Amino acid sequence: MRTVHFSALWRRILLATAAALALSLAVPALATASSSASGPRPYFTVWQPGTPLPKVAAGWQIRALPSPAVMKALRVGQAVPAVAVSASEPRTLTAVRPNAAGLVNLEIIPAIPNPGCGSVKYIKDMGNVITDVAQTYSTYDYVREYFQYSQGQSSTLGVGISSTGSNGTWSLDGTQSSSTTSSGTQDYVWIFGQQNDRWQTEFRWGKFSQECTNQIGQTYYNYYLLPRYWGGGGPYTTKVGGVPSTPYCVPELSSETYTKNNSTATTFGIGFSLVGFNASAQTGYSTAAEVQFHFQRKGYLCGRNQDPGGAPGFMNATG
Repeated sequence: MRTVHFSALWRRILLATAAALALSLAVPALATASSSASGPRPYFTVWQPGTPLPKVAAGWQIRALPSPAVMKALRVGQAVPAVAVSASEPRTLTAVRPNAAGLVNLEIIPAIPNPGCGSVKYIKDMGNVITDVAQTYSTYDYVREYFQYSQGQSSTLGVGISSTGSNGTWSLDGTQSSSTTSSGTQDYVWIFGQQNDRWQTEFRWGKFSQECTNQIGQTYYNYYLLPRYWGGGGPYTTKVGGVPSTPYCVPELSSETYTKNNSTATTFGIGFSLVGFNASAQTGYSTAAEVQFHFQRKGYLCGRNQDPGGAPGFMNATG
């Protein structure tokens, strides 16, 4: 009897110890899984009404973000009033409000419930950021250059995403268009002679958060750096290094002025920097953003990718 009693007692002790050990191991494991939860990553893009909406995978949804005026009026803690749109339901497009350049910013997200993401919430003003919007070169003494960034112009800027929102953790997550106001114009001073310059202006940025749920019901957060609106400011220019190859040249006579306003400018690989996030910026040569070269003597205007009359990218004035 004593042996049986002794075995039963130890059996109970061993079972209790095993249960306690399992419980102690389960709690940290559960906490770790929750804190490291992740899931499908939303992304951003720019859409021009009148063209097809982006194609998305099954289970994903397109949301149109509001105009710069609405983004500018947001207060910390407010949700961005995005509108769900679908090519199969044309009536959803009637609520979309393009910016002054006629473009709409979109977010592509996994649809609720699992996985799924809720509203994007504005959580912090990140201030104005100086951004490259044009670049010109001159290796000729007898030329002057001018740039104007005016109403209806738009720059396409890289969007940052992070799982923590901490400095140095951001990566690229698509693009957004930030346009000038309907009445704002930024004129720049004329630049004379041999100078290589990037023309710059400022955009106001914000930090945003979004709560999401993954396929197994865990909650995780995405943080975004998004341009809210054009801040204006400047005009700024900054000097750049050597002139890239520009083999496509056309002659210019003395006293002639060449104006470029009908093609897409070159994308700047690092057009701006914010809390360790370096991203691209692109501004089109449109009727609302133009660059001019005025020749005081006969010379040549050269393009990097094509003749100046086409889509030259960078342009260089030379003698």
